[in-house]
Formats: sequence, C-alpha cells, structure tokens
Amino acid sequence: MPRVLAWMTAPIAVALLTSACGGDDGAGSALKVAEFETVAADAMPATVLDLVVGPEDFSATLLASQEAYIDALGVFGMRRDDLLYATVQVSRFDDPDTIADPLFQRSLAGRIGDSGRPSVVRVGQQSVYLMPSGRQTLGVWFVDDEMFVLTVRPEYEQPRRLVRALVEATA
Repeated sequence: MPRVLAWMTAPIAVALLTSACGGDDGAGSALKVAEFETVAADAMPATVLDLVVGPEDFSATLLASQEAYIDALGVFGMRRDDLLYATVQVSRFDDPDTIADPLFQRSLAGRIGDSGRPSVVRVGQQSVYLMPSGRQTLGVWFVDDEMFVLTVRPEYEQPRRLVRALVEATA
C-alpha cells in the first residue's frame, strides 16, 4: 500500500476500532489484521469532479476486533493522474439501529478527526460532519447502514466542493 494511503486511512480505522471495541478481555491476545467483507467498487462513482475513484488495498492498516460494529469495509482512492488527492472509506455497519442514532453518529465522527467537536453542515438533506485533521479536510456522513469518511489532502484545490459532490453521489 502506498505510504500516503496508510497515513490517510489509519486514523479512521483506529477510530472505528477503538469506538467499537469493548474493554480488555484479559486474554492478552496478539493483534491481527481484521477480516471484513469488502465493499464493492460499484458502491462509488467512477469519477467525482476531476478525480478518478478506485479501490485501494487497506488490509494492512486494520486490526481485528471481536466486537466491531462494522461488517464490511472499502477504501477508495481519488486520483488525478497518479497522484492521490483524497480517500473515501465506506464502512457498512451490522446494526442499522445503532448507526441511525444521531448521538452515535456525532460521537463516532468526533473520534475520527483531531477535534472532538465536529461542525455539522447540510448538503441537501444530508448532515455532514466536517473537522480538521492536521492540514487535511475530513468529512463524515451516514447513509442507511453505511458511514462515509472522506479525507482530502491540502494540495487539492476544492476540498469542500469535493465533499459536496461525493455526498450527492452517495445519497
């Protein structure tokens, strides 16, 4: 996996797993790579604005959890030529009632960025949690039983426009 992809997806994976894990089971078991079903590539549009969207290998960034809320995961790179400008992680939750709770959504979104208090903006009827994460732009939104986490590098010229376009494409 390209180093930049690992850097962009690791905080998301850690937030998902730390929020999904229960307490210490006392077994002292070694960590292993998680085994999740992969979200199909057709869950994402082929292009968004001027970026080509395609699946990325993310398996090395995830650690297994016995009590994870997610049962499928996909990471998609958004590139212009060969340069990665953004990633979007799609996580499918195994309990639609949990993910539908706005308090759960806000709490989970707050664990992903550097700020515990994401700002909420509306894109159409969709609530999107925006937060800083270093110099990157992070956007998080929930559709049915899925959570989308968009990470945009600071070099991309239109991060908010990209958030809007991707939210509209996944609605």
